[in-house]
Amino acid sequence: MPSRRTRTLAILIVIAIALSVIVWRVVTLSSDETEFVEEGQEEEIAEEATGLLRELTFSTSYVNGVEVSKTGGTIENPSTGDLQNVRIYEPEASEPLPMVTLVPGGSSSGNTFEQTIGQSIREAEVLAAEGFVVVVYDPLGTGESQGELNFQGHYDQDGLALIISEASMRDSVDANNIGIASFSYGVTGATGVLARYPELGVKFYSDWEGPSSRFYTTVGCNSTSLDSGKPNGFSCADEEHWVEREAATFIAETNIEYYWRIQEEEDHVQPNYDHTLEMIDAAVGNIPWVVLNDGAPNAQYTQRTVPTVNARDHFTELVIPHLIQMAAF
Repeated sequence: MPSRRTRTLAILIVIAIALSVIVWRVVTLSSDETEFVEEGQEEEIAEEATGLLRELTFSTSYVNGVEVSKTGGTIENPSTGDLQNVRIYEPEASEPLPMVTLVPGGSSSGNTFEQTIGQSIREAEVLAAEGFVVVVYDPLGTGESQGELNFQGHYDQDGLALIISEASMRDSVDANNIGIASFSYGVTGATGVLARYPELGVKFYSDWEGPSSRFYTTVGCNSTSLDSGKPNGFSCADEEHWVEREAATFIAETNIEYYWRIQEEEDHVQPNYDHTLEMIDAAVGNIPWVVLNDGAPNAQYTQRTVPTVNARDHFTELVIPHLIQMAAF
């Protein structure tokens, strides 16, 4: 029978081992991305986060040699009460960084910027590796967000404004260097936020080929079959709907410093450049610095003089360089 001294020693050894072991829960996210969450620490992290993160997930990945952390959670839309899914990408850095929120087009979710299908990169991660805190979210009724599709109207804009406000309070963010980048129909939600929420202090804005008004969202107001499941599925005579969704009206009422519009030679929807001309004309005189592609600041154009560009990948070849330049101003 073991002596009392032997039993006491055995107990001390067991206690020492227990105190020295930290249990890690490892969740594989993809072949190049693994999540490490310390057991019992999720609740602590959530308490330290802003009100943005009601449910927390955390992962890290390496992009072009840069460690990028991804934090996910939800916010409650202030107008509808629906939970909206949000993901924040933060590169390892020793000082606060500029922040950019990516606004998807059509009725898409923020997953547009996180998938690798048809492309070799995850755009949100690549932008973060360039030195930005990147915010990706799902508009109402898309992706993992609750609610009904709002087509970037006031309810979507209210949710986006709260997301930007909450994310900008993170320690990793330079609150004086906030930007938005929208793609196609995302221009509607982005400009709506810029016009209706000047207190957010957004400094710069990148816009890729967004429709300027109902006429261009519906590609000429000549749709023969209206489909309320799509942004262009509403009659141009529906004033109640469109008053919340006209980007050219909003851009003329914004309080930002820099606006960079991208127009490729072959537009992804429109047969001409009239929508771009309408956006530039509305912005010049209101925003101090307005640029179309590689044109001169605050220049205005005609159909024949628009300085178009061509790009195999507009995100990496055009959007990222534009964001870097505007954030550096």
